[in-house]
Amino acid sequence: MCGRVCGVFGAWGFAPIVGPVVMRNLQEALRGAGAMLNDVVKTTVYVASSKQEDLVQAWRVVREYMGDHDAPSTLLGVATLGYDDQLVEVEAVAVIDDSHS
Repeated sequence: MCGRVCGVFGAWGFAPIVGPVVMRNLQEALRGAGAMLNDVVKTTVYVASSKQEDLVQAWRVVREYMGDHDAPSTLLGVATLGYDDQLVEVEAVAVIDDSHS
């Protein structure tokens, strides 16, 4: 793997309707670093819940945005996240191929 590595994250709260916001924010952060979702080589999805249905809901949103790009991913249920009312955080690592610049 050659190229620049960048790490980005996005977060969203409890309302199901705002779930896709994290992935749009992630896309924007990646664009700012010169990358796209298909440059992501690993994701970690943190869900502040012990309910499997909450983890599944978050995972479905992530998978919808990632499409056919199947980077290795970890899905974790955690006790709490850093912001009040924050339910989900997605952390992504991307490798940017500078040879295509």
